[in-house]
Amino acid sequence: MKFAKAVIFNFLAFLMSAVLTIGALLLCLKLVDVYLQYKRHAAYPDVDADEPTMRTLEYYPFTGGQIQAYKRERGKLAWSDFYDDFDMVSGEYGFFYRLSPRIAAAEARQRDTNCVDRRQHRARLGRSHQC
Repeated sequence: MKFAKAVIFNFLAFLMSAVLTIGALLLCLKLVDVYLQYKRHAAYPDVDADEPTMRTLEYYPFTGGQIQAYKRERGKLAWSDFYDDFDMVSGEYGFFYRLSPRIAAAEARQRDTNCVDRRQHRARLGRSHQC
């Protein structure tokens, strides 16, 4: 009988200790949560936007996140005080460069030449190729 009382007492002591420890940890977690809620900043403007902005990423399989293509940001930046007259436009696939017509034509010629070379090489190997 004495042994059973000792086992029950030790079990209840362990259970009470565990409950108080978990309660104290949850109370600390709640205090941290209240602090973080108090210090929270307003969301960026594109969080509430009706359509994707330039900073909304599109994910492509091999290159990862790219900014939105053909989007424009104008005016004062919400996250920076450096520029008051910001005006930026993204190009194809979200890149910020444009090729001159002369360079674009040269790249197209190079791409076509590479395609012809690959087609001839694959024809020599007895395989078909499509560009």
